[in-house]
Amino acid sequence: MTTYAPPPVARRLPPVSIAAPLLLAVLLPAVAVRSPVLALAGVVALAVGLAMLLKLEWAVLAFVAVAPFEDYANNAFGPAVKLVGLAVFAAWALRLLVDTSRTRLRHPAVRTALVLLALATAATVAHSHPGGVTILFRYASFLLAFVVLVDVFRGALHPRKAAVAYVLACAAASCVSLLGFFNGAHYRAEGPLGDANDFAFFLVGGFMLALGLSRGRRRWLLVAALLLGTTFATLSRGAVVGVLVAAIWALGKGHIRPRTAFMSAALATAAVVAVAVFVPALITDKLQAKSKVAQANVDQRRIRWIAATEMTVDNPLLGVGPGGFVANYDRYVDFRDPDPLHPLAVAHTLYLELAAELGVPALVAFLWLMWLGYAGAERVRAQLPRASQDAALALGTQAGLVAMAVAAIFLTEQYYLPLWLFAAMGVGLQLRHET
Repeated sequence: MTTYAPPPVARRLPPVSIAAPLLLAVLLPAVAVRSPVLALAGVVALAVGLAMLLKLEWAVLAFVAVAPFEDYANNAFGPAVKLVGLAVFAAWALRLLVDTSRTRLRHPAVRTALVLLALATAATVAHSHPGGVTILFRYASFLLAFVVLVDVFRGALHPRKAAVAYVLACAAASCVSLLGFFNGAHYRAEGPLGDANDFAFFLVGGFMLALGLSRGRRRWLLVAALLLGTTFATLSRGAVVGVLVAAIWALGKGHIRPRTAFMSAALATAAVVAVAVFVPALITDKLQAKSKVAQANVDQRRIRWIAATEMTVDNPLLGVGPGGFVANYDRYVDFRDPDPLHPLAVAHTLYLELAAELGVPALVAFLWLMWLGYAGAERVRAQLPRASQDAALALGTQAGLVAMAVAAIFLTEQYYLPLWLFAAMGVGLQLRHET
């Protein structure tokens, strides 16, 4: 007896896939008559945007790859980075609407991200400061990006691909920065990011990920060496301390052998000596320029850390609001920083600034979110064979989180992608191996 099988249900096309070609067919001839070049650029931009919208994995990889080039992208086309981030969120939302069979995303990290977003919003409502809404938007964009990345990494896109995109982007940015460093255009390797410290923060994570990717593929060691060398060229003491602490952590946990650590240190030292021998004037000039401002940097940060601490003590629940550190700074010190080396924009420490502006509960939520990323990677690393690529990636993710967490003591980096990305990779790896 033949059983009746209902005809397959046709999958509905997303409305954008129908509307975009119709809109293009109407507007393209009119624009092409007036400006063929503009029409061609519009077609390319629309094709790229549509591809990213319909292919979530491509949008995520573009979002990760463009992060180290944020200043370049913003200078070339102001809203470029925001548009890429918006494309990621739109593509994710579109996939949720089309694929109704998807299971809900359940993880403490997602709930923690939403709690942190709620606290940031409450702090903004409670305290109104110039630029506060912009800072809230920055928090919201990264917190929502974290949720999207966790969801994508658990299924559609393996975190290893995002790690590769991030490391290669950092390597390309390093090459750009070293050109300016060695030709004397900049005394620090600033790269496509305007601030050398921010750039070093990207490189620290990229270096650790490159070491993780090198398991079974030695060519990644060359990329790791490039990223480490560029990190030193940034002359960022916070980033260097982060690398050293992460190396000690890995050595103490038994993830690297003492012999390997010794050989790596010897090679790094030999590279520095070689540069000093062949271009001594370069090294001398860089170190002298850095030494002139070193003590002033220390004094400046000490003043700002004290001010941020006092703001937190006075406003422990919701802080002084996003942008409140700058707005309230003069109330907590009876003078501005003498001859400030950096404009009064940040406290030069992630933790104190976050607590001062959003409150102690927000700081706890942020630290818990980072810990969940670290713990997720630890579970994957512990349950897989040591030779597994995912175990190596989990180890690189952990090491990157350790290094960046230490560097963030001296740098304000919650407004950039690396910490959020690494935490999302840790949680995403955990979810992939639990399903």
